[in-house]
Amino acid sequence: MGASNLVESMRLLFLVIVGLGVMLGLIRIKALPKIFFRLLIVPIIIGVFYTLGLQHWQQLPSFYQQLALIILLPVGLAVTLRIILGADLFREILGNFLYDIFKNLFLALCRLLANLVTFPLRVFRYFMRR
Repeated sequence: MGASNLVESMRLLFLVIVGLGVMLGLIRIKALPKIFFRLLIVPIIIGVFYTLGLQHWQQLPSFYQQLALIILLPVGLAVTLRIILGADLFREILGNFLYDIFKNLFLALCRLLANLVTFPLRVFRYFMRR
């Protein structure tokens, strides 16, 4: 898939998502020009940052590159979503996202504690079978 096909596919996907958002009432019709304007400006800004930062990025050791990706990708995603979606829709999406993260972290912690508590019992059963 060439770059031009990818751009056309992304434009079509964006139009479908915006249309669905308008039909479901998540996006107001009066907010569409602002969203379209943001989508025209954000790629230009990202392109400038990409060309300026690529030289510095290549000079970093791989550990620092990985650390920067771990820290900057979630922050960059949140900032990009905030710019594109606007405040109201971003708060709704971020609230659901944070709820899912905290719920899954809590469940993972409970599973970890349950496995730590039952580990000696499982080891004892394993040796008793043999």
